[in-house]
Amino acid sequence: MRFSASFSLLCFTAGVCSGHQTVNINSIQHGVDVITAGVSHLSQVIHNYGVNMKILEPTWETYFLTLENGIAEVERAQPIISDQELQVLLPTLARGIKAFTSLIEIEIKSRRDEVFESGLCLPFRQFTEKQTLVASHWDGALHSKIPLKFWSMYPELNEKVVMGLLQELRSMFGDCKATKH
Repeated sequence: MRFSASFSLLCFTAGVCSGHQTVNINSIQHGVDVITAGVSHLSQVIHNYGVNMKILEPTWETYFLTLENGIAEVERAQPIISDQELQVLLPTLARGIKAFTSLIEIEIKSRRDEVFESGLCLPFRQFTEKQTLVASHWDGALHSKIPLKFWSMYPELNEKVVMGLLQELRSMFGDCKATKH
């Protein structure tokens, strides 16, 4: 009995046992959850601390590492083969897109003037460039796991939303060369 209870607890906390309605650690869904957690954390840090580079630099390092770990989870996962599997994934993707939208549209956009006034445009432009590269890696990983037929069927999979946000981010800090900072 003791072994069974310990094993069940391990299954639950690790999320690796079938039938417990937890996320398999080698799943697309888990990868998306990891990415969403990283995006949400960065949003919270910017919300709480503004554009303080002493805080943002290590946070950005952790953020990009977290995104790469989430993408690696997706790359290791089995591809989606059924509409039913995709239906389970869609709410997770929607949460991820909502978190990324909040990061760009609310936290970063509201701090744009502060970034320029404090002379931090260049670090934010570098962040934007790295974000664009990571998003491209993410897009490739996700496309390799979800069949093309599903991409047109579900608006939640429309990468134009994320690409539009990236374009907005690039436009916010694209004129850094025109400033003295």
